Amino acid sequence: MKFLATYGAALGLTVAATITLATSLNAQQASGGGELSADQVLARVNGVDITFGDMAQEINTLPPRIRQLPLPTLLGPLYPDLLERLIEKNLVVKAAEQAKLDETKEYEAQMALARRTLLEQMFLERMYRETITDEYLQKKYDAYAADTANASEERRARHILLESEEDALAVIARLDKGEDFAELAKELSTGPSGPKGGDLGYFVPEDMVAPFSEAAFAMEPGSYGKQPVQTQFGWHVIKVEDARPQAPLPFEQIKDQLRGSEQQALMETLIKTLSEPAAIERFDLQGNPLESN
Repeated sequence: MKFLATYGAALGLTVAATITLATSLNAQQASGGGELSADQVLARVNGVDITFGDMAQEINTLPPRIRQLPLPTLLGPLYPDLLERLIEKNLVVKAAEQAKLDETKEYEAQMALARRTLLEQMFLERMYRETITDEYLQKKYDAYAADTANASEERRARHILLESEEDALAVIARLDKGEDFAELAKELSTGPSGPKGGDLGYFVPEDMVAPFSEAAFAMEPGSYGKQPVQTQFGWHVIKVEDARPQAPLPFEQIKDQLRGSEQQALMETLIKTLSEPAAIERFDLQGNPLESN
């Protein structure tokens, strides 16, 4: 089921790109000219028109880094090559028709496969487009942000990393006498945060190794540990500066991830809805019936 959902999401994205490019060209500006519609004739081969809509479909076969360029930027250098490619394809197709390849069983099978694929793509793309709007994604993000804030806490801490327990205990003794934690970190810490006064910023438990996280999240903000904590990096003296609810990631940073997960959920729901009333029989490679899942 997960494979089907992921596959379906990918199909939806593919057809979305094709339809957007092929049907919205009248709003695009080509380099050096006015608006071009999808039925604008770019060439004619033996009486057959090659249109800007044909070129749009050809553009959609280019690598993503190229087809994502603005249309005027893309067409500037590539237009002659794209046009020649379309002309060449037209000539080859005509030769194939003269050879009556479109009357073969192989052609019929390939056309049937193309029909099924296109129908699947169009159905999924329409479902995703109509359901997963920007407003829909914003509501999902708001729910995620609320759950994140309620689920866990972030801590901001400093630490002084030392090579031995004795050195760490000596630092704690100096702290007990009132010396400044950040200044001691700059002076003594062997970790990369030493020059910053040992400041590690905000983190959640899984960001740090277990002994460090357990100690930091057990302390009150504003306090430092009276016992050093050992990890594979050495001995840590820890001071917790602040505690706050975990901050959610920005909307724009996870928008595509949210869209993908919602597409997968929609696909799973669709398959379940369509499967329940369907009469489905499964067979192994020898034609023997398989037990239903």
